[in-house]
Amino acid sequence: MKAIYILFILGIASACSTTKELTPSVIRQIDARHALIENKNYEFKADRAYPMPSDPLQQLASRRLLGMGSTSGMIQLQGTPNFLRVIHDSVVMQLPFYGVRQLSGGFSTPTGFEASSTVTDYKVLQNKKKQTEIVTFSVKEGTEVYDVTMTVFPSLKTDIVVNSSQRSTIRYEGALTSYTQIEVAN
Repeated sequence: MKAIYILFILGIASACSTTKELTPSVIRQIDARHALIENKNYEFKADRAYPMPSDPLQQLASRRLLGMGSTSGMIQLQGTPNFLRVIHDSVVMQLPFYGVRQLSGGFSTPTGFEASSTVTDYKVLQNKKKQTEIVTFSVKEGTEVYDVTMTVFPSLKTDIVVNSSQRSTIRYEGALTSYTQIEVAN
């Protein structure tokens, strides 16, 4: 009886541990994504922002001041100019911020995440099981430090988490594309 029980358990365990075969199109997507990230010449544009829950955001949402389709936990960014560009060893970032600022930035401090600086601690990790690449780096702008973590999927759908030294954490959801700089002739 024990032998039958053990064979039954082994049969169930082996049935649950099937491996997922990657199709050629998914392999091409993964290779193209990896090349894009390794070239360090890409741009992220956000469709949605997911701020940390807070009383001020809840008050804005209850007064319906966040816009159509937005809640205190998810804000639609269509029509809001935003980007994060990685160009070799530098970052240009202009992302809207919704949340709580812990330290005052002064009178001329931008309300969103704005930076044009050199990247430090740029790392790329591949998660073959989840078929994602995780890019981490830090950017310093003035007295504020941004720690950025990007999770890039094969379809180039991307999630970005920005941890700031002066503000609450926020997550953005959008897409990654190749960035080509357009030079304007004078």
